[in-house]
Amino acid sequence: HIIAQLNGGEVHQVEFPSGQDQEDAMRAHNPDLFELQRLRVRNLTLWYELGTRPDMTRTPLNVKAHVDDGDLLSCTKDDLSALLVRLMEAHDEMNSNLPRHKLSKFEDALEVRDSTIRDAGKGLFSKVAIPSGAAVCYYSGYRHTYQSQKRLRDRTYVLKLQNGWPKHDR
Repeated sequence: HIIAQLNGGEVHQVEFPSGQDQEDAMRAHNPDLFELQRLRVRNLTLWYELGTRPDMTRTPLNVKAHVDDGDLLSCTKDDLSALLVRLMEAHDEMNSNLPRHKLSKFEDALEVRDSTIRDAGKGLFSKVAIPSGAAVCYYSGYRHTYQSQKRLRDRTYVLKLQNGWPKHDR
């Protein structure tokens, strides 16, 4: 739980969105809606992290993307708690509408079985030889920002990217 103060000084308790327990199945991808959701998440992230409010005067697309954020935009002072909750809700909405990836030609040749690495659990194995540089499969999980990944209960499989490529901590 987090305490948030909204317009008029009213204080109330807000529950963080879970980030992992979305009960409803992913909807069919809507590309136009996804672009608005992506823009909204980007703008809310900039607002939360840098204090840069979305420009609602010169960018008509921002008006469409932030149709549900009038309460936050009308405040003269930024309520970071409420803004963070809104950002996480917007991020969850975007994640429920992620674009689907085509299947690679090797996906049917993959299988999950016990890893050959001690204490590693399960591993992904191929039943056929895969040429170097070939796409094996595509990641179709949630996209997370630094803030949204912090609220995950299990970050075991969070993939960190740097310039679009996996970033290795070791």
